[in-house]
Amino acid sequence: MNKPDNLMLFGLRGDDSKAAAHRLEALFGISMTRTSRNAYFWYGEQGEEISVEYNEDEDEDGKYFLRPGFPEFPLIVEVADVADQDAYERTITEDPQLKATRLTRSAARKAR
Repeated sequence: MNKPDNLMLFGLRGDDSKAAAHRLEALFGISMTRTSRNAYFWYGEQGEEISVEYNEDEDEDGKYFLRPGFPEFPLIVEVADVADQDAYERTITEDPQLKATRLTRSAARKAR
């Protein structure tokens, strides 16, 4: 069976990446790992991925700045290579605690 090749991005208006990660863990029954700069990642056995990161990039001087694409969202949740995009999207966007907004959805990651 081929691994799904898809990507969704969601914006969160809150700025607590740890709280967002804990909520995603509760919704999906997963355990996310904290990395540098308080980003959280989960990689599933089937190659699926979920991450929550601050909506920022680093310039050549090592200073961080808000990405211009979605400046109203301090946090971005990325969901990639999941078998059922609809189910993941519903779970994330309908959760009253996350209050997520879908930003992009691609059936093929090559499109990003």
